[in-house]
Amino acid sequence: MTSGQNKPTKISFVYSNPTDPAAFEAAYPQQLALARKLPGLTRLQTSKVWPQEDGSPTPAYRLLDRYCADYAAAGAAAAEAGALVGLPSSAPPEV
Repeated sequence: MTSGQNKPTKISFVYSNPTDPAAFEAAYPQQLALARKLPGLTRLQTSKVWPQEDGSPTPAYRLLDRYCADYAAAGAAAAEAGALVGLPSSAPPEV
């Protein structure tokens, strides 16, 4: 293992602005359940990007950060993260 690969590692998922925010929010708990099922989880952090004061679109809608003990654990999680990647803009996938 090379230097740096045994350090805590974070995988970030950035969700674009959904076409139907209500549908996205209704299905978001399922997305969190999927993130928790991936191997190597040490911490899960979520955040919502709030609207800008001038009403212009935000650069993203939500963020989901998965923390793993090391690079190998993050790699194993990434290999199984297909359900978390490439979501339709209206809602997360079913669990």
